[in-house]
Amino acid sequence: MTLRILADQNILALDAWQDPDVELVFCDGRTLSAGDVKHADALLVRSITRVNASLLAGSNVRFVGTATSGTDHIDLDYLQQQGIHFTSAAGANAEAVADYVMCCLAELVIESGFSLAGKTVAVVGVGHVGSALLSRLRSTQAECLACDPFQQLCSETPYVSFLEALKADVICLHTPLTQTGDYPTWHMLNADNLMRLPKGVVVINAGRGEAIDNNALVTHLKGMSVKTKINQDSSENFRHSQRFILDVWEGEPSPDPELLDLAYLATPHIAGYSVEAKYAASQRVVSSLCEHFGLALPDFKVPDSAPVYGVGDADDKQGVTDIGCVSDNDVSEFCASTDRQAAANAEQQQARQLLKTFSPRRVDTAFRQAYLAADNKSSGAECFDNIRRSLTARRENPHSQ
Repeated sequence: MTLRILADQNILALDAWQDPDVELVFCDGRTLSAGDVKHADALLVRSITRVNASLLAGSNVRFVGTATSGTDHIDLDYLQQQGIHFTSAAGANAEAVADYVMCCLAELVIESGFSLAGKTVAVVGVGHVGSALLSRLRSTQAECLACDPFQQLCSETPYVSFLEALKADVICLHTPLTQTGDYPTWHMLNADNLMRLPKGVVVINAGRGEAIDNNALVTHLKGMSVKTKINQDSSENFRHSQRFILDVWEGEPSPDPELLDLAYLATPHIAGYSVEAKYAASQRVVSSLCEHFGLALPDFKVPDSAPVYGVGDADDKQGVTDIGCVSDNDVSEFCASTDRQAAANAEQQQARQLLKTFSPRRVDTAFRQAYLAADNKSSGAECFDNIRRSLTARRENPHSQ
């Protein structure tokens, strides 16, 4: 009997899967309907597809896999009630997201003279991604703090409460999305907590868009903008301004254009997008599916022919797919030299090298330009997805793992 598998068309490497016992059907994850799913035995999705009773009721689906770390788009209770096996790709994109955060910090170093030296960096949510990020940050001159009420496994890093984490110079959000329990993460950065943030703070959200109340953030940043205009010294304005780097948004794939304009760096949910992460996610989900149905496991190793960036200059007029380039042997994380000037010079140099691996600013520029040109909400959502789909050649930094 042939197994019918319905899969999101943008899950990497599935198109090369050849098995006489498998009928593999590809679909658009955003427009997937109950009618599409009805006769499928297994469903493979990404975060853009909501999997619940409305989608699955009356279908033949016995297995659901998501090629993502997060599961807030999946009604896990419903799957359990129906006896539908579930798997995710938890941790597959951890190194890619950690790379993204370090590259965002590198953009700050180059653009504003920002330095991690003497700064306090709080990582909120210390799961797969938070742990990977802390391992990179510990090689810098920053003081690292961890915030996670559910586990304290990073023995080298002191743990603090969320309110203590809000006092840090840099705050990185990497939590799952929860709305219940003692520590809900939905709108954890609400209007009240935004007011607690110090001047000059850098907030990076590469976790869940709903962790920040986006409407409250627009109001907050507009208020900050008015205050900084009082002082005409640009360097002083920059020192006092609060910078938000956002990869995730409420209302995806149609983020608030006003918030996009106010963000220091804005990218369309691509922090975890790397060749390695996508292959790892595909492999984990398909491995679980094959084990569940007794199928032969295909080879999902990243092939030698996988796209690799050519060495480029930051000013190259390249397309979105060519953002950044693979690093050479000089690339590493930020230098931890104790000599102040030498450390500053090394930090600048290594930031430039790191940005050859991947440049969030170039994605930001393409995203803003495409979104600005969109004439309605529908075309804005299309440009959001198009940029995500086009990032096929980003590789992870081999010297950071």
